[in-house]
Amino acid sequence: ASVATARIELRPLSEAAWQQARQMLLEAILAQEEKLGPLHLYTLSSLSGMGRLLSKAPKLSSELLEEAEYFHDRACEGLQVKGTSSKHPLRLTALHNQAQN
Repeated sequence: ASVATARIELRPLSEAAWQQARQMLLEAILAQEEKLGPLHLYTLSSLSGMGRLLSKAPKLSSELLEEAEYFHDRACEGLQVKGTSSKHPLRLTALHNQAQN
C-alpha cells in the first residue's frame, strides 16, 4: 500500500503572530526546564523549535540568527549529552533545523 503525502505551503507569520509564538515558546521552554529538566527530550525539542522559529523571523537580523544558533546548539549538544542515537528522529530534526539556519 502506498502512502499519499501532501505538500503544505506555510505562509510566513506576521510580526505580531511571530512575537506571540516566540513568547509562548520561551515560556514553554522555561517551564519544561523547571519541571522536566534541561536534558529532557521535550525540552530539547522545544529548544530546537525555538531556533527554527527565530531563524524564520519576519524581520530577520544577525542578532536573531545568533540567538537561533544558540538554541540550535543547546538542542544538539543536549541530545549528544543525553546519548541519543545519531539516527534518533529528534536528533535528526534538530540537526536539520540547525542546518537550515
